[in-house]
Amino acid sequence: YVPPTATRTPSPPPWPTGTVPWPTPTPLIYTIREGDTLSGIAARFGLPVQVLQKANPFLNPNAMPVGATLVVPLDPTYMPGLPTPTPPAGLALGPVDCYPTGEGGAWCFALVQNLTRRAWLHVAGHLEVLTWGETATPALRQARMNALAFHLPPGQALPMVAYLAPPWSVQWQARLTLYRALPLNKKVRARRFPPVDLEEPTYTWGPGRRWVRITTAWQTQEEASWVRLVAWGVDARGRVVAARAWTWEGPFPEETVQDVEVYLYTAGPPLHRVHLFVEGVRLEAEP
Repeated sequence: YVPPTATRTPSPPPWPTGTVPWPTPTPLIYTIREGDTLSGIAARFGLPVQVLQKANPFLNPNAMPVGATLVVPLDPTYMPGLPTPTPPAGLALGPVDCYPTGEGGAWCFALVQNLTRRAWLHVAGHLEVLTWGETATPALRQARMNALAFHLPPGQALPMVAYLAPPWSVQWQARLTLYRALPLNKKVRARRFPPVDLEEPTYTWGPGRRWVRITTAWQTQEEASWVRLVAWGVDARGRVVAARAWTWEGPFPEETVQDVEVYLYTAGPPLHRVHLFVEGVRLEAEP
């Protein structure tokens, strides 16, 4: 069931003035698996190793039992090792579109496009959504929107996604600013992001284009620790209405071929076109 698309009124209330503090997010609990290392887990979530160690002071990095749990801090105050330089002018943010869910929340989507000649790492945006009703006082909602891939190559566009918990309102206005984008030099990119080829996909559309089955295959050109496929769909007006990422755990030797069949569902209007991006990541060994 897809509820009606939320609409904006032409005369929204004014935005709150001053600096609004970030809400404190709930930490992520990660279960250690066979072959995991502290640096590998930190790299997967875009954290310095020292930050992960600080959040788990009783963990021995040299003896990580399979099945034990780690706290992965998502609060930006936990992340002094990730700088937040002035966002580059060459990263263009598209408009934000939000779609209500059956349980009363909303999914919000936007595109970030890299117009520069270099790759960027850990791209994230600061989403602010102002919601109001006929008699209710306007409420400011905030969320972190992360690009669904680990890095953003030159010329590439990627979806950014955020979920806002209930309650939602049919009257809303959103603004998105670039929070973080770390420069990635050629040496690091070549070492950490081995090339992965994507086969020409086949699309099977569901009734009313509410969903699509994507059949394709990817192949590694070099050894990779894991591979991620990102898919996003747009409606007839070019607005992002669906986005999803899948990750395959490795290691994958050179020339590994993986057949893929995945499904993408719209959160709003029918799907009109689908875009795909695939990346490989090679994690460095523990020092």
